[in-house]
Amino acid sequence: SDDFRLLEILPGQGLDRITCNIIQPPGTRGLKYECISYRAGDPKEVLEIEVNGHSFNAFASLGAALRKIRLPDRSRVVWADQICINQKDVEERGSQVSIMRKFYEEAECVFAWLGHLEGG
Repeated sequence: SDDFRLLEILPGQGLDRITCNIIQPPGTRGLKYECISYRAGDPKEVLEIEVNGHSFNAFASLGAALRKIRLPDRSRVVWADQICINQKDVEERGSQVSIMRKFYEEAECVFAWLGHLEGG
């Protein structure tokens, strides 16, 4: 299936806790979204965020990217693999990874998070 989840980043700024909601299919059909490309880094380095009212340990680099692109006054809809793909479901993970290129091609914009600037 070509169905996929999207992530709604709720408004916030600065060091406010990152809060998000998962948008499930069929609600994702035709919805405009942006993609986040990031380097996962050390899996032990995480940032606790809130997804659908529950704590979620996001890769620290993904958390930093979410914090950087979140808007202060409105939601932003994105696709980020660690959260939008059920990482515990091997079958889903395989099928979603095989169509990952489509997510990036159909996105309104792709953010490439390379990390914070060193020394600045």
